[in-house]
Amino acid sequence: MMTSDKTNHILNSMLFPIKNNILFFVFMYLLGAVCIIFEPFAWYGSRVFSLLELCIDDYIVCLFIELFPRKVKNIISFIICFILYSIAIIDMTCYVRLGVGIHPIYFQTFVHSNIHETSEMLHTYLSPSVIFSPLLLIVLLVILHIFICLKKTKLTPTLPDGFKKTIKIIVTLLLLISLITSLSNKKYFFYRVICQMSELEFQEKFDMTPLTGYYLPVYRLAYSISEYNILKPVTQKIRHTLLDKTEHVHPVETVKSVQFWS
Repeated sequence: MMTSDKTNHILNSMLFPIKNNILFFVFMYLLGAVCIIFEPFAWYGSRVFSLLELCIDDYIVCLFIELFPRKVKNIISFIICFILYSIAIIDMTCYVRLGVGIHPIYFQTFVHSNIHETSEMLHTYLSPSVIFSPLLLIVLLVILHIFICLKKTKLTPTLPDGFKKTIKIIVTLLLLISLITSLSNKKYFFYRVICQMSELEFQEKFDMTPLTGYYLPVYRLAYSISEYNILKPVTQKIRHTLLDKTEHVHPVETVKSVQFWS
């Protein structure tokens, strides 16, 4: 049988990324939970499985941070936090203002907009109704995160050894369940976003529906970029075809067509 010391050693080995990055783990989980709970899941998947999958995703990011030397870890952690908070704010703003989070259509519109159009859009979106919404929770999370980092407050209270071991076992089991239940979604994300396989091609090959889908803002952004890259050659071909047709049209016919449509 496995002794208590060996059990503690295994649990500590598995949970050291969380222990060494406890502040990052807690706040990134809260950030993901806010986006999961306050945005409707028309195409994102199940809230319950999303909150569960968030555990393993958060753990993997903490494990990634642990790969860097101690002097660099804080910088890497800050960069990741800045990116995730920024994407979450943009995503929540899109949801509050337009009824859906980051979407390929919004990303394509942003790419083809100039600086003046982008600034006008931001000015329009940042209204009191947008600010005093679930977006405010994300802003408060950012402020609280910065405050705790500056105060250097520890989130690991002193607990009895038996209670600590129970918590470690529960967290480890949650991570294992989270890993198992998220495998189908990771497969879906890999083929749809990384391999840029269309939904029809994926369903023909695997015939499966993911439990969560693009349940986080960063996943929705990755999906939007992937869809933009897939459709980019098609849109460019259509644009060039229209330009070629316009060049070969007689000026009088162009004026007549403009007058007709006006």
